[in-house]
Amino acid sequence: MKLGRHSVEITVWARRGIDPGGFDGLGVKIIPYYYRRFRRLQAFLLYRNLLRKPGRIFIQTAGRADLFLLHAAGRGKIPAGKVFLYFHWLKMTPGKEKFFRKMAVRQPDISILSPVKSVAQQFHALGFAEVKEIPYPITQLQKDSGETEFRHVLF
Repeated sequence: MKLGRHSVEITVWARRGIDPGGFDGLGVKIIPYYYRRFRRLQAFLLYRNLLRKPGRIFIQTAGRADLFLLHAAGRGKIPAGKVFLYFHWLKMTPGKEKFFRKMAVRQPDISILSPVKSVAQQFHALGFAEVKEIPYPITQLQKDSGETEFRHVLF
């Protein structure tokens, strides 16, 4: 996929049985990897492997288990700019609060992203330094010449 002068290649690790068609020429490589029954174990092994290689890791539907597995797979602090966790929502409980505070100390350089301002604020209050609100859905696109409409939406 060309973005300006830069070429981007993205690898998507997906469930087994997925039809990887439709991404030809876009710089997207689909790897059918996960079996639903063994997803957590496979995620741990994949995270351990990817943390030792160059490149960034983006987890689009992150949860507490992903943060725990990344920490366990990381063998120490994960470097800044390596892992991005996108939390869509967070229902806080005392146990979750304790867990996230502990992870904020142990993994201070993991980036937390959220479409919801209140969730981003919660993570920041829990001690995560790199927290960003990434609004979704995007309701308006603008170019230098004014508004434009969506032509393709990838979901």
